[in-house]
Amino acid sequence: MAYFLQIGLFGLVLCAARRVPVAGALGVAIAFHLAQLTVMRVVLGGLGWLDSGVDVQFNAPDAIALVLAHICLGGLIFILARKFLSRRAPAVT
Repeated sequence: MAYFLQIGLFGLVLCAARRVPVAGALGVAIAFHLAQLTVMRVVLGGLGWLDSGVDVQFNAPDAIALVLAHICLGGLIFILARKFLSRRAPAVT
């Protein structure tokens, strides 16, 4: 269940990143996607050539739900950035 929630939230955050009113908003969404993949690889087991220094063993099956924190934080930042930048944009008539 947590995996489906993660995928759904991730899709919504990518949509929020794409709607940030800046030139190259697609690049923002792509950068968030790459950052998300990197965080997941490093935190949840490291890379073959770069050890994260943390050995992850899940004692509870619901512990994977903890990775939702940075997805939700990223979404909140994108929404706030969109609202802030939309107010600063001059009105087009």
